[in-house]
Amino acid sequence: MTEKEKIRKYLDYKGVSKNKFYLATGLSMGFLDSGKSLGVDKLKIIISIYPDLSLDWLILDRGPMIREVTPTEPAANQRDQRDIIIASLEKTIAAHEKTIARDDQLIAALQQQISDLGGGHISHTKKSGSVPSVDVLLSASREKNPR
Repeated sequence: MTEKEKIRKYLDYKGVSKNKFYLATGLSMGFLDSGKSLGVDKLKIIISIYPDLSLDWLILDRGPMIREVTPTEPAANQRDQRDIIIASLEKTIAAHEKTIARDDQLIAALQQQISDLGGGHISHTKKSGSVPSVDVLLSASREKNPR
């Protein structure tokens, strides 16, 4: 059984849905269903949120799946959990901001091409009617600039 299969087994045992797991950990949807390895950074996130998940069982196939958590552990784990989730969310936000910036540049370039072809300015926010499809725009471009 792979580590990801073991995590799914643990979640089933605890009655935690995959969606709840993804929300709690900040890991991407489908993480448990793709690839084989966990990665140390992901494992740290998971263990900080689910401290009763036994690392011996998960990694070394030894002992029980559930371990006892001492009374002093939860407070430290909650702080660690919060810090790890915040760092993970900050990375996700930064990646999305880069994607948005690239998309904005692409939209501006496409608007310039449309303008150069005499199509005027087309906003990428939908107002009334429909925005022309790429096929329509390419067709108009070919009519004005046959090769």
